[in-house]
Amino acid sequence: MNSPHRNGPRDISLHESIDDESQSGSQSGSQSGSSQASITSYGTLPTSLPLPPLPPSLSNNNLKGRPSSPDDDVSSSSPSLLSRCSPLSLTLSSLTFLLILLPTSILTYPNSLLYLTTDQSPPFPFYESGLLDPKPDQTPIRTGTFYTNLLIFETAKDKTENTASFPIISDYYRTTFTSSSVRISTSLLTSPTSSSSEHAVKKSNFSNELIISCPSTSHLTTNSHTSLSVTTSIKSQKCAIESYTVSGSIFYTLKLSGNYNLNVDDMTTLGGGFFQTDDFVLYSTKREFPSSDSETVLRVFPNLPGITTEQLISLGIKNSYPTTGRIYGNYSPSSSSDIIIEHDYTTLEPGEVYCLNKFGGDKMSEYFYMHVLEGLDGEYRIGRVKFSEGRGVCEVRTYPSTIQYDYSKYVTSSVSLIDSSLSTQISSTLDVNMGVYGLGKILQRISLECVISYNSGSKLCVNEVIPYLDKLFKEIFLPKTSYFMYDTSIGGITTRSGASDHQSDFGNGIYNDHHYHYGYYLHAISLVDYVQISSKNGKDRMSDKYGRFFDGLANDVCNYDARSKWYSVGRHMDMYEGHSWASGVEEYAEGKGQESVSEAVNCYVGCMLWGGVRGDEDMERFGRVSAEIEVTGAKRLWQRPSGDMLGIVSSTALTSKTWFGDKLQYRHGINVMPITAVTPYLVGEDWASKEWKVLKSKFDGFEDEWKSILTPIVALHDPVAAREKAGDIKTADAGTSLGLVSWFIESMGGEPLPDPVESPETQENSGDDSAKCEKIRKCGDAGLTGYCCPTLEGLMLECCN
Repeated sequence: MNSPHRNGPRDISLHESIDDESQSGSQSGSQSGSSQASITSYGTLPTSLPLPPLPPSLSNNNLKGRPSSPDDDVSSSSPSLLSRCSPLSLTLSSLTFLLILLPTSILTYPNSLLYLTTDQSPPFPFYESGLLDPKPDQTPIRTGTFYTNLLIFETAKDKTENTASFPIISDYYRTTFTSSSVRISTSLLTSPTSSSSEHAVKKSNFSNELIISCPSTSHLTTNSHTSLSVTTSIKSQKCAIESYTVSGSIFYTLKLSGNYNLNVDDMTTLGGGFFQTDDFVLYSTKREFPSSDSETVLRVFPNLPGITTEQLISLGIKNSYPTTGRIYGNYSPSSSSDIIIEHDYTTLEPGEVYCLNKFGGDKMSEYFYMHVLEGLDGEYRIGRVKFSEGRGVCEVRTYPSTIQYDYSKYVTSSVSLIDSSLSTQISSTLDVNMGVYGLGKILQRISLECVISYNSGSKLCVNEVIPYLDKLFKEIFLPKTSYFMYDTSIGGITTRSGASDHQSDFGNGIYNDHHYHYGYYLHAISLVDYVQISSKNGKDRMSDKYGRFFDGLANDVCNYDARSKWYSVGRHMDMYEGHSWASGVEEYAEGKGQESVSEAVNCYVGCMLWGGVRGDEDMERFGRVSAEIEVTGAKRLWQRPSGDMLGIVSSTALTSKTWFGDKLQYRHGINVMPITAVTPYLVGEDWASKEWKVLKSKFDGFEDEWKSILTPIVALHDPVAAREKAGDIKTADAGTSLGLVSWFIESMGGEPLPDPVESPETQENSGDDSAKCEKIRKCGDAGLTGYCCPTLEGLMLECCN
């Protein structure tokens, strides 16, 4: 089977196909922007961290996100790597957009230790001579900002669950840039359904287009980026069209030199006020363009029946998405206070505020739209928002810190089951080229088993497993052709295979799922370091030997400093939405989205642990706060009060489906894996009891691989029932094992599984060989051969042949 896209359309099996509805969810990247903020947060780390000054590119009074001086501008009109590779289901228009937005991609590996400096030297020694981009100071682009849907919506109570509000989508459009024009396409959407198990949005084909063009035949297209926004300019001698994305809304700024008219479709002159066509409403701030410095702001909206243009403009402003903020703060081990994000603000009207950057004074150097759901003291997406009338402090407060990672919890009385899995693993050959996602799952599983084995008194971990992992890390990081590469076009780490083939590694090369992928590696190396410090007093630590490589992975997904020359800030995390967005630079009809919230939590816990390993308190803070907020988002959105689980949360749709099917076990399993010491914080006993009521009647019919993921969740509520169900599991998912299932049940007060009995029927998923059909019990019984379930990426699918 061809490796499917982790967050894109994929083949399921010959027996099951995905209909149009099953693809209505999406995996998309995080919201544009990163801002100056201060957090006072509390837990286990020492006190305050001073705020650095705003970088020049973020300090100007400019909503378009343009640099404050020409020296800060970054431009490129060269073709993208995407022009040389096969993109994933990219439409012609979205490919055109990417060709303009992304400069030529030169790939190398960064010296991630430079991420807090302004050093302009090449990232020695992790680059290939002659391949380094000559301008490493280019501002890294936040993924997920290229395709932003401006939504006009209202909320409606879900009458079935009577607990949450869902957007009713009226319309949206996408923008494509060519060498001489901005092309806006519109498409109508239907409202989401209101059932307890499915909240989906269907889309129609793009059918109407509005073309805004400059009256010139020669144009130069350039791009500039800040952590707040993306600006694309089309310039000629007579005019310039600039599109910039701020807080999720698309604006168009039009500049003309001299008294030139702007052509908008068949209209010869764009005057001030409103202009309507059958499909669009246009609003401009000026009627004439008398001088070379003349500037007008054009807002484009869908033409909705029954809504006046004034109401439309108001709706468009009110539903701008907030941007992601920078995070600074500290934890106090003796305090139980909440985590806080603060911004200055000015109120527009009761219940809504614009939050201004603290360092902007009276000028709006950055702005944030805070959508308060219930008036002046309402429930916000990640906690509570309180503000007073007029100008003041806008405070966003999350729930109290709960995540504490205790390595001592990894212990079992049935260590032989863990050691059996480890022995099977180290006696096999693991292909490190199997794929970044599947390999990461296996590495974390081995490392977790290793810690449990070590804490339980076995010598296998230190004597055999640690050398085995050392060999694997060497194969991954130290070959002449490195497994990972640095992409200077966007500013981040990708896999070589993903960069050259966007069908590979679930779209890693176009920045899909980086937090899923790299979180497994960071978690794994941190677990290994715990064993090495405990057993060798910190000598010959792999965290030192391969530390710079893991620093690169950590900074790709958890960089917290906007001054970085190499990485964007918090690539996937959106602090204001209260969860991450998963995909990168690919367009999705439903906007940005995320499928596996639990793997996002795993990433930020990995960053937290890695920060502790490296003594990087800022990284540890960023990981901890991000994990807290991601857990809160999971409880608020994914974990439905009925006990059911959403499959994908996207910016315009909530759906029970996943990217690989719509079965009950799929959406529940993908949003609780992997099982670690953090799982009880993510799920919790109360909700696990509700989930078990949803799963119970169908549980026996689930595939063993999904049972191995979901049985520990049952143990949170009923360890006796979990122990009973675990006894029937013969084959575990690649990211877990029967030993880990047994450990978790025992940690919840249940009885562990019995010692292993060598039998042809007892199989552990230990690598790519376990993906063979004949290794899967039900597939083998059916006489199936070849590769099938789970996939080489470690994902359990159905039998395919």
